[in-house]
Amino acid sequence: HALAGSGRFDRGLKFRPLALPDRFIEQDAPARMYAAAGLDAAGIAATALAALGEGAAAEAEALAAGRS
Repeated sequence: HALAGSGRFDRGLKFRPLALPDRFIEQDAPARMYAAAGLDAAGIAATALAALGEGAAAEAEALAAGRS
């Protein structure tokens, strides 16, 4: 998981695993719990854009912050 997340396996295909974190997430509405874990639409898009490279990093940060 850590190696894939850091891009060590990138050889033409970029893979970034997304999973629930290994920490307690306060009980809340499902949408808020997924957002806290980075598994909402903005978090998934930010992870994908960050995997594409530095050119997409600013766009990924804007998506994660909800500005896009």
